[in-house]
Amino acid sequence: MKTVLSKHPRLLNKTQINTNKKNITMKKILLTGLTLFLGMTAVNAQLIKNDFLDGYSIGDNLEKGEYTSTTNDQETNPVMIQWNLTGKSNSSGKNDNRAGNSPLITDILSYPGYIETDQLSFELLKLNSGEGRTTGYSLTSDNTYKDATYYVSFLVNFSNAGASTPTDFLALEGNYYLNTQRAKICIIKSGGGFKFALLESNGTAAESTDVYQLNTTYLLVLKYEFNGKVQLFVEPAINTTEPTSTPLEYTISSGVNSIRGITVRQRSNFAAKIGGLRFAQTWNDVLGLVETPAISEATAITTDGFTANWTPVVNATNYKVTVYQGSTPVGTHETTEGQDASSLTITGLEELTQYTYTVTALNETNNYFNSDESVESDPFTTNATNSIDSSAADKGIIISTRYYNLNGIEVNEPSVSNVYIKQDIYEDGSITTSKTFK
Repeated sequence: MKTVLSKHPRLLNKTQINTNKKNITMKKILLTGLTLFLGMTAVNAQLIKNDFLDGYSIGDNLEKGEYTSTTNDQETNPVMIQWNLTGKSNSSGKNDNRAGNSPLITDILSYPGYIETDQLSFELLKLNSGEGRTTGYSLTSDNTYKDATYYVSFLVNFSNAGASTPTDFLALEGNYYLNTQRAKICIIKSGGGFKFALLESNGTAAESTDVYQLNTTYLLVLKYEFNGKVQLFVEPAINTTEPTSTPLEYTISSGVNSIRGITVRQRSNFAAKIGGLRFAQTWNDVLGLVETPAISEATAITTDGFTANWTPVVNATNYKVTVYQGSTPVGTHETTEGQDASSLTITGLEELTQYTYTVTALNETNNYFNSDESVESDPFTTNATNSIDSSAADKGIIISTRYYNLNGIEVNEPSVSNVYIKQDIYEDGSITTSKTFK
């Protein structure tokens, strides 16, 4: 029971738009803000950061300071957890890292299925000829983020692309003072559009075969696997299954010792907006996804209820059980035990009625979607009220027995494995009704 949106990939051939459709799952969300989660908790296990533009307003400069040294000296060059002008200027102050103006804060970028937030975006300005400016966000000055796999996701919208060679606009940083770019994401002009490319540092870039449109917002996910590969996913399907391959990748030969920051670069040959930045250690976390619970069969079935069962999932803060009679939902029930809840007792149902149920993992931290609704459970039937009691012996012997299916139609002796309604008729004319299984 999912709502699925079909959309066009928004790619260009040299002369036409590629209109092959792909499906992405839309999630139900209520997201009003951003919260920084650096701790590894059961709820947000591997989301590291997603409030890169917290506290900004439209029109602000992205840069809040600058690094005047490229030495690892905490006293004269302390780590600043914010966006800063990077590098060390020459005597004229106009070298490749520091010429031009700061990027500017602009309005929100959005993308179907990507986590909706009130996070603003920033604009990489098209600079004058010969100018270049690198701005970076320092995550840490230590080796916290190393020897593992990390992901960066973001939205990007180019309004101009003018270079036919790979030009980097976003990269990972090996130093908090921001002068060691690796895993460079590049743009290459191609016909009336552009290609994405991935570059380790210098050398040959891996570039996309597809050509993309200007003035269109795209989702990119960068995967950096220490001692392994770097991959760039362009418009991946937004679900909990990470793609198994991508055309943009390289094997690390000159990587960083640890990830200490993220940089963006302004040039004279492109202009773009970037928003929705997320830094995480898993695919689900970088896309804000909560995995769908796996359910098992109902247990403890009574005349008016049952117990729903499932396997807990990471990043859930609670669970919702929806009960169905046929295809019609007849009630929703939420747990209160949190992420580790694995069952919920449901009451208030009708006796001798067939039901199914689904489970949805909920998240209420403003960083994740709720999960998809699980598959439906196997059908089960609530019990009948047993009217046979201690006075049954006074009724005499049973003179006849009738059987009915759950639709109320009388049948001969039960011949198919199922639940049946059994009516026993006594000598005194009284009738008792019970449920029986074949």
